[in-house]
Amino acid sequence: MNFDLNSEQIQIQDSFARFFADGAKSHSRALKNSSKNIRELSHAAAEMGILAMLFSEENGGLYSSPTETMIAMEEVGKSLCNIPLAETAYACRILDKADDFAGKDELIASIISGEKTISIAFDEFNNRSNGAIVKTNENNGVINGVKTNANFENDYFLVNAQMTGGKIGIFLIANDAKGLNINKFMTHDTSAKCDLYFENVGAVKICNDDNVVEYAKDFAIIALCYEAIGMMRMITNLTSEYLKTRNQFGVPLSSFQVLQHRAVDMLIETEQALSIAIYASLLLDNDDIEARKIAVSNAKLRVNNAAKFVSQQAVQLHGGIGMTDEYIGAHYFKRLTLFCNMMGDNYFHLNRLNLEKDILEI
Repeated sequence: MNFDLNSEQIQIQDSFARFFADGAKSHSRALKNSSKNIRELSHAAAEMGILAMLFSEENGGLYSSPTETMIAMEEVGKSLCNIPLAETAYACRILDKADDFAGKDELIASIISGEKTISIAFDEFNNRSNGAIVKTNENNGVINGVKTNANFENDYFLVNAQMTGGKIGIFLIANDAKGLNINKFMTHDTSAKCDLYFENVGAVKICNDDNVVEYAKDFAIIALCYEAIGMMRMITNLTSEYLKTRNQFGVPLSSFQVLQHRAVDMLIETEQALSIAIYASLLLDNDDIEARKIAVSNAKLRVNNAAKFVSQQAVQLHGGIGMTDEYIGAHYFKRLTLFCNMMGDNYFHLNRLNLEKDILEI
């Protein structure tokens, strides 16, 4: 099978590489990312067309296959740009396939243009990543409950809630809705997150199709995997350059064979993670739902393990400097550590595959 990008995809890759390398550099390498900067970057990314690629042509978008989105996500990871595009992709893919509701076309158009932002709010305390167990409830269009770990700077949230009868529905809520209280906090990688407290908040149901939600989640998981692969590529390159320039005992560290082997192991782990992510991305639009779920969970497991290995090896090979905030490599390490628990840690995906007691061979 030919995995080479076609000419159009190469142009997309080059465009996003330039944008995230130049336009995002000053923000991504800062220790803090203000909401204003995140909004500016999100709007600029929308102008580049990345949000249009998350919607079908019938909804005014440019979606053709997952490949184009994944190309952009790898460049996001390389630049360490603190834009929550994977979570945005999650919400956009649900919205694209959602039921018709008043204002749907106008909302999608405003998201594609970057005028409005949207993200998911599915996590709950003591119940992260497991969307099958939802304590937030909906009754006659009114939401009550609590969500955590949502992205802070958004105009709209998609919230999952248990409806009367026990079925889970997806609801659209504006960030200024009456009865919604937002508590902002920062994660260790400087991402702006928040807890959402719903007290009789009015909401619009847009979807209650489990297949749509699962598909959107799988799409977002692979997008997140590609972002991590971009980070692994960069931290591997940084480590290789460091070994070539840092001298010890009068010679570069790269002259020691044992360190060469460890750097090669980092590269191999990254390439193997990319291979399984490519395979999973090819199955995203496949009609075989079970095959897609298996491929996606296997990919997340493999990329989780690779991210842990590559980031920790990088810190060890750098020595003390590898954990200092002044060095960019430390921020890749932080983001990769956080990635391993986003949209499902190893336990979650092993449980999804019913492999808790089996050895996963990938």
